[in-house]
Amino acid sequence: MALEDHYFSHFKYTKSESDALVTALYCDPEDLNLRYLQYDAIFDKSRSGVNGTFYSYHDEEKDIEPYALGIFMENGYKVKNGSDINGVDKKDKRRYRGTMYYLNGKVNVGVCFNIKQLTYERVSWAVGGFSLHLDQSLTDEEYRKSLEIEELKNVDSGTNTRPRTLLGYDISKNKMLLVTVFNYDDPKNFKKGVTIYEGRQLMRRLGCDMGIHLDGGGSSAVVVRPIGGDIHKGFTTDGGLGKTGFMIDTGTSESTPQESSTISGSTDIWIGL
Repeated sequence: MALEDHYFSHFKYTKSESDALVTALYCDPEDLNLRYLQYDAIFDKSRSGVNGTFYSYHDEEKDIEPYALGIFMENGYKVKNGSDINGVDKKDKRRYRGTMYYLNGKVNVGVCFNIKQLTYERVSWAVGGFSLHLDQSLTDEEYRKSLEIEELKNVDSGTNTRPRTLLGYDISKNKMLLVTVFNYDDPKNFKKGVTIYEGRQLMRRLGCDMGIHLDGGGSSAVVVRPIGGDIHKGFTTDGGLGKTGFMIDTGTSESTPQESSTISGSTDIWIGL
């Protein structure tokens, strides 16, 4: 693992209903790590990364620990309090949802409620979320209809704007992308951001060939540790304050900046980084 293999972009994105603040972390698929945070915030760890999959209500004072509501596995096993099943809550445990996984040196994506529907082999890592269907040309309405029966039901209308967290993969660069999107003018507001379709289109413009939406809204959070620079923290004050139950990190504590001006609708910014 070389330091130059880990880099990030931080930019203003104008190809959405309102301007968005985007942070994209890049790493090799084999360096991706999944963590259980318990009651910590993602900023309490020494790595750069984003929040993980959907998770349950938790309360440190009442000693109620979070547990994953989406697939969250590493080295063939569930991460502590993780899951091998996509669901919504204890009563709704079986949702067919988009799941990314790394197996035998190859990144894959599929739709399942149980990881065994995709493979019986021992995955290096697997994460559940909402499908992006980046291999298809879909309008906003077509995309929402592809998700609303199973993936979005009782979770997201598909039309609301929220902070978003996404996980993607660029085949040509062999890079994982860990991406957060906040409202540019009001980044700490958990009710402002982009729609799921705008998030999908952003990932396409970033060059991703496959990907999933992770938990968003008040759960969206990112931490970047630039070489020789100040730590950048992105989170909403109305949500979990970075205490997201689970975290996906890039396997390194430092990242180098990468310009993003070649992306349609973007302007590079480095304020606060």
